[in-house]
Amino acid sequence: MNNWFKRHLQVFFYTLGQFSRNRLNLSMTLLALGIGFSIPLIMYSVVDSLSNIGGQWQERPQITLYLEKTINQAQTESLKSVLADDPRFSDVQFISAEEGLKEFSAYHHFDEAISLLDENPLPSVFVVFPGAASSMADIAKLSDELGQLAHVTSAQYDFEWLQKLNALTSFLKRVVIVLACVIAIGLLLLITNTIRLEISNRKDEIDIIDQLGGTPAFIARPFLYMGFLEGLFGGASAILISAIVLKLLNGPLLRLAELYGFAFTLPLARIEITLSVLLIGGLLGWLSAKFTVLRHMHELAPK
Repeated sequence: MNNWFKRHLQVFFYTLGQFSRNRLNLSMTLLALGIGFSIPLIMYSVVDSLSNIGGQWQERPQITLYLEKTINQAQTESLKSVLADDPRFSDVQFISAEEGLKEFSAYHHFDEAISLLDENPLPSVFVVFPGAASSMADIAKLSDELGQLAHVTSAQYDFEWLQKLNALTSFLKRVVIVLACVIAIGLLLLITNTIRLEISNRKDEIDIIDQLGGTPAFIARPFLYMGFLEGLFGGASAILISAIVLKLLNGPLLRLAELYGFAFTLPLARIEITLSVLLIGGLLGWLSAKFTVLRHMHELAPK
């Protein structure tokens, strides 16, 4: 067992030495691998963040009740009491027409335009928050029920955009999977071609090892390590590239998300995703090398 371990360790460091002697070619290969790996990784971060938006909304859904403009203080208090006593709601908030106009003016910077109005065009509203266990179907039904209350002109629950967002997220998840498979095939071919060229360049070395009694497994071992390490380093390169891209995009995206009231960022890959990328990269590299070695076994076999 110790002898087996030593042989593999020798081949491992021998392969690293080969890499150091071909730094330019290796850098170009790793850059190509990194760019290929990083595309689905970046898309995964985008889709994951979009899913979080839907989760943020579903964790605290809300229904807005628009009140009649003629409603008086006593009627408002009576309606507030009815809503507050309903166990289906976790919270009830009242926003007067004056508060709504002030908030709208400050948020949209329409002070000058609003000052030209003769009267406040906004109605008073109640914002009610259904319990967290409520499903979208329950909330839609509840919205219809609240719209029939006295002094309520309409009840609005903007769940259509959430349904569209969920559908878009599901579609993008499928796109990421398909794209990752297509890119994986391309990376397999890239590493396969690299290993094939390496075999051709080292034919003299292979002949010498053959004449000294080296077995096909011994001859093939450096190429398997080469494929594995190329895939592994390519995965590491993809993680670095995706981290740089996400860092560059996060600033403008955060400012955009704040305008819509969401905490939307593109997080760096989680540790399990990072480990998966490295593992998949190494495995793809090993499979590519294995396939190439099997195809060229006649060149590696002892004569």
